[in-house]
Amino acid sequence: EAEDLVEEAHAKDAGLRAIAQVPLAEGLYAQDDLVGARRRLDFAIPVMAAGEGWVDIYARALETRIRIALVEEGLGAAIAFLDRGYEIAAARDLWRLRWTMDAMRHEGMCRTNLLVEDDALGLALARDVAAGATLEGRRLTWRELLVGRITLARGALFRNTPAAALAWLDAAVAQGEALGAY
Repeated sequence: EAEDLVEEAHAKDAGLRAIAQVPLAEGLYAQDDLVGARRRLDFAIPVMAAGEGWVDIYARALETRIRIALVEEGLGAAIAFLDRGYEIAAARDLWRLRWTMDAMRHEGMCRTNLLVEDDALGLALARDVAAGATLEGRRLTWRELLVGRITLARGALFRNTPAAALAWLDAAVAQGEALGAY
């Protein structure tokens, strides 16, 4: 419906078409259609980076594209998309996108078994999520907290600490229930 609305009213607006591709790509990814999701995101991300977008849309697009790259091409390709996310965050002064890219870097390290015992990135994420804010005092939104908790649960599983994973997931479930979102 979103795609149809954009086509009907704003067919020449590539930025709106790009933004509409993000939830469509997420749906395709959830249905395991990586090719369809990738195709939509490979159109959307450069258009949004050159034009307009919102931090949540950038984050959702890049998170999904990074996960696809990990599956299809490996860590090197995923890092290229992480780097692109960091570039967009720096160019637009989007600290929340940078934070989300840190969480995705941690997830990529988990998925490729590159974690070390004293993972500074994981420790910083855990500190921020536990505090609900960064060291600079920037408050995390419900979305960053959820992403952080799930990412930290994955890290705990990869470290073979299921009790810690369950604690992070229990906190994510409680958050979702409190929001009436999940």
